[in-house]
Amino acid sequence: MLVFIDQHVGPEYLFNFKVINVIILTGICIVFGPIFPLFYFVGFVGLMVTYILERLTLAYFYRLP
Repeated sequence: MLVFIDQHVGPEYLFNFKVINVIILTGICIVFGPIFPLFYFVGFVGLMVTYILERLTLAYFYRLP
């Protein structure tokens, strides 16, 4: 039974890579936002898409902690 469960669970959730992506997106928006104000909106949309996708993948794809 445990072999079946181990074969059909998702991968481990790598939190550090997810945080790095959010920090890079936020940093780009802070640096280039005053020059090109549309970056604030693009950054907000990017963060919302990232949030929604991470919530869905945590709920349905990754292994439970």
